[in-house]
Amino acid sequence: MPVERRRRPGQSSRINPAGKSSWPVASPSCEPIQFEHHHIFFDGKSYKPGRVELRRGFEGWVAPKTDGPAQRHESNLNRIVICKDCRIVPANITMEEHDGDLVCGDCGLVLDKIVSTESEWRSFADDGVDKSRVGGGDNPLFGDAALELQTSIGQGGSNDMARTLERAQRNIAGKDGKKAVTQSGGFRDLATLCARGGFPDTIKDMAQQVYKLYMDEPRRKKSLSLEAILSACLVIGSRQAGVGRSFREIGRICKVSDKAVGKAFKIVGDVVKARDAYIQAAKAENIHVDNKMECYNANKNVTTARDLIVRMAELLRLKREARSLAEEIAAAEEKVGCLAGRKPSTVAACALLMAYAHLEIEKDSKKALEDVSRVAGISAGTLSKVYKLLAAEKEKLVSEKWNRV
Repeated sequence: MPVERRRRPGQSSRINPAGKSSWPVASPSCEPIQFEHHHIFFDGKSYKPGRVELRRGFEGWVAPKTDGPAQRHESNLNRIVICKDCRIVPANITMEEHDGDLVCGDCGLVLDKIVSTESEWRSFADDGVDKSRVGGGDNPLFGDAALELQTSIGQGGSNDMARTLERAQRNIAGKDGKKAVTQSGGFRDLATLCARGGFPDTIKDMAQQVYKLYMDEPRRKKSLSLEAILSACLVIGSRQAGVGRSFREIGRICKVSDKAVGKAFKIVGDVVKARDAYIQAAKAENIHVDNKMECYNANKNVTTARDLIVRMAELLRLKREARSLAEEIAAAEEKVGCLAGRKPSTVAACALLMAYAHLEIEKDSKKALEDVSRVAGISAGTLSKVYKLLAAEKEKLVSEKWNRV
């Protein structure tokens, strides 16, 4: 009786015993056929169903049908996974996701290893909030640049060569140790700046889209620093989201001067406008264009004094009626034009100072002037001089309904 054969580690999966016939065959004149199975091979052994197999209703191996006795049978390439100890068909095999094992449910034998896509259930010292070990979801902003190679050394490492290589890799894309301007690094820095300045997610998403659009522009000016580019993206993102932020406030967050923010805003804004004009022209001709800034509105790319009043009133903790009066004064000033040519932040600060004085929110005028100048980022002397120009037109700016308050 032929001896049962099992595959050992390193042994080929194809067995060609010389001079032996294999079951099943269609007729004695047919050439031998060998059936291959996972972990176990049947080579000429007469099969007898066991007790468990009879209980499961297994009827045994079925020989392939042939049209004639002279036709040769082809090998069966179906890969049947069974336990090498139980030898039960169909096998009771379960997948242990938390261990990553393929286990026999009857005897508990580990048959194979699998890759689990679930989150890690164990806890490690360097774990964060996300315990997934197979990476995060796809980000449409990254595109093909989502994968990058980074090297690092473990905590407590003392290899000077490894530290030198790691430092060289961080600075390889910059000159004299400057920070490398990459998309993934820019997205990370934008998220950090938004968290520092208290920006909502809508501003962060729009700012990342603007940064992606500018970095993909082949003719962009590479003389701008990374901080200036990020500040311009935050300005455009805040204006598109309808949240007023001045150049000075964003420059303070990004640690850039107002002049650098304004210069970068003009350059980045021109790239965004050119891209938006190209998309609108393509849509008019029914041409499909990959638009990563579907929510962009060119009319929202301007900050008015009324947009900044909302922000300043929240910082000053003013009541709703004071904010409404300041917004009405700013809207009336646009028609009168007594502060034409001034910055929106200056107009907003003067409108709030007039609301302070009219509603008598603060009896000490010097303290009110200091509070408004601190929030607006303007010196008290400059604000006092500009406020005199606005106070001269108070009758035209404040309506009669506020006199009864």
